[in-house]
Amino acid sequence: MDILIVAARLLLAAFLGAIIGIEREIKKRAAGFRTHIIVSVGACLIMLIGIDGFEELYGKSWDASRLAGQVISGIKHLGFYNVVEAALGADIVADAESRELVKEGFLTSSCCPAFVSYIEKNFPNLSPHISTNVSPMVAISRYIKQLDETAKIVFIGPCTAKKAEIQLDKAKKYVDVAMTFEELQSLFDSRDIEIAELDEEELDNASYFGRIFARCGGLAEAVAEGIKEHGDTEFELKAVSCDGIEECKIALLKKSKGVLDANFIEGMACVGGCVGGAGCLTHGPRNKIQVDKHGKEAIDRTISETIKDAADSIL
Repeated sequence: MDILIVAARLLLAAFLGAIIGIEREIKKRAAGFRTHIIVSVGACLIMLIGIDGFEELYGKSWDASRLAGQVISGIKHLGFYNVVEAALGADIVADAESRELVKEGFLTSSCCPAFVSYIEKNFPNLSPHISTNVSPMVAISRYIKQLDETAKIVFIGPCTAKKAEIQLDKAKKYVDVAMTFEELQSLFDSRDIEIAELDEEELDNASYFGRIFARCGGLAEAVAEGIKEHGDTEFELKAVSCDGIEECKIALLKKSKGVLDANFIEGMACVGGCVGGAGCLTHGPRNKIQVDKHGKEAIDRTISETIKDAADSIL
């Protein structure tokens, strides 16, 4: 790779990291200007090394944009009949949770099982305000079971807490197994499946708003969209998005003391959101821009339209 291209990409990474860092310092949050420059440049450097290293090992370039489609193909090589985006379950949750919020007036989110458990154990006075909606995993699994009650459903994602969640009454009759991305990679390795050598398969079940559930702030955006689509113009959403369990603790503590002006608390136990989960293959900082980029591939669809066409996209 040309040294000028490398330098330009590193400078761009530093610039974008600086913007995020400045914003965090203005909001007086931890990890500010300098930290985000270092993290952004480091992540960019690792990616550049990975691209060149891949070409050196396999004799061909690596296109990161093709990887998701190749993983879908790899899953089917393992013997799975079909692959459905968990983000479609997020669309279903966003639609229902936005309705519930308008009705109740105040909610804490229920999509992160670790956040829900944290509230129940440490802030029992707020437990009645936990959304009654199931997580996206359960929502999409329940929907698939309605289409085909004989289906065996395996959830694959970055969240280790899902292994405990599928033991709960609200989940166990819909989800048969929960796996992490690390476990999926182990299955690929055991079958000698080289993902980079497979063809791409398209996965197109969810909307932009369902897909951005994967990062902190995505749920709040999706709920706002749901309220808008339902025509609840008189309801003013005041959302707080908590990035990691420490921010969750602060928001819940303030709300329990009556000093937090918010009617919706989005809690993500992992820093960065679901994409920062312990079951990921890599454990560095995650890029919000990349999540949004994936989401924008479906930007032309509303949540309502996506749910309406859900059966056609699965079958």
